[in-house]
Amino acid sequence: MNSKQLPAEATECLEKFENALSSIEKNLQPLLGVSSRQLESQLKPLERAELHVTLAFAANALFGMYLKTQGVPMAEHPVKRELDRVQMYQQKVERAKFTERPRTGALNVDAANRFITHSIPDLSADQKKRLREINQRERTKSQDQDAKAKTPRQKSITAKEAANAFLEEITAEDSAPVATEGTTPKAKKSRK
Repeated sequence: MNSKQLPAEATECLEKFENALSSIEKNLQPLLGVSSRQLESQLKPLERAELHVTLAFAANALFGMYLKTQGVPMAEHPVKRELDRVQMYQQKVERAKFTERPRTGALNVDAANRFITHSIPDLSADQKKRLREINQRERTKSQDQDAKAKTPRQKSITAKEAANAFLEEITAEDSAPVATEGTTPKAKKSRK
């Protein structure tokens, strides 16, 4: 054997290492060509977490490989604890993937109407009465739908739709002059 030649075992290990390193470079190429902010803006929060955990693991694993090439035992080095910590987070992200549920846009109409009632302090008694009637109608509709579907669920409308419907009803009913016994219709006071 020539003194400048490496043993066959060492050559084989170096070839495996070189193949693994080129594979890592090839897989990281799409990430390296894009700014991190641009990449993260395209990802969902769970995908973002997965990216961060994977990058942390890759960086620590590469550093661990470097330490091995320098003859430093990994078992005693702090990078081993860091790798264990990152693996724990990888497991958490995996668990979160299986428990992730899509958010629903269902609106609790009663809660929305309570919010509207309390946020407009100067509702007249008549307006409050009409709001209670609206609540009752919505509750009845919701109960009818639940009875048909045989599953309890809330009416699926957005908060903006509910608020607009409420304001339209109140405005339409409030624009007509209201006369009570022995009084004349009063003009609506404007708030500024």
